[in-house]
Amino acid sequence: MKKAVVVTGAAGCIGSEIVSTFSQQEYFVIGIDKNEITNNHANLKIQYDLVKLTKDPLELQRFYETITQHLDHHDVALTCLINNAAVQILEPLDQIDLENFYLSFDCNVVVPLCLTRTLLPQLAGAKGVVINIGSIHARQTKPAFVSYATSKSALAGLTRAMAVDLAGRVRVTCIEPAAIKTEMLLEGFGGDLEMLESLKKHHPTGTIGNPEEVAEFCYFLAESKTPFLNGESIALDGGIGCRLHDPA
Repeated sequence: MKKAVVVTGAAGCIGSEIVSTFSQQEYFVIGIDKNEITNNHANLKIQYDLVKLTKDPLELQRFYETITQHLDHHDVALTCLINNAAVQILEPLDQIDLENFYLSFDCNVVVPLCLTRTLLPQLAGAKGVVINIGSIHARQTKPAFVSYATSKSALAGLTRAMAVDLAGRVRVTCIEPAAIKTEMLLEGFGGDLEMLESLKKHHPTGTIGNPEEVAEFCYFLAESKTPFLNGESIALDGGIGCRLHDPA
């Protein structure tokens, strides 16, 4: 039976690359995003705000029925869920809007929990894999990243806890990228290529990452080449997490 993967945040740079990579490897790809998905490698595109799943059990039931109907109709087995969708809201601690803090947790932590629990019958039936896309901010962060860093730290904890609870049924891992060359990152530099080059030099590799690397790593994990790997959050950071940034 053909393998299927669900990819959230499929309209973004990283999500779109994950969609393309799995499609090229003959997966049936279900892409989900609140924005329009333009990548035609997705076999099924669902435009939907996943945060709704955290508010209403009926939404969860309808979502489950939609996904399972498509899996049955296309005669495919769900072997992988990639929780890639995320929201990044930057506010210093003394200016945090609690609604934004709650939204960060809903999108970055509660949605992955809901999706994993809801799709567990299919994933467990296929001895599948859940891949959470975390962030370097789970370990090291910067000013104004309170909501984002806290939610990504929680996602790392969720990864470990789910791996334990789902022992023998589903493996769960987390990829924690640092700077990845996406439109969002480039826009943040406002066209200042000098600053971008400076960022590259801060990484021991002398580069920043690209979406293709994240996608290939996801595919490697999905294919169970290392079945003993479980519950881990793995840095994909060009070595920047190893480097001290003190004045000396």
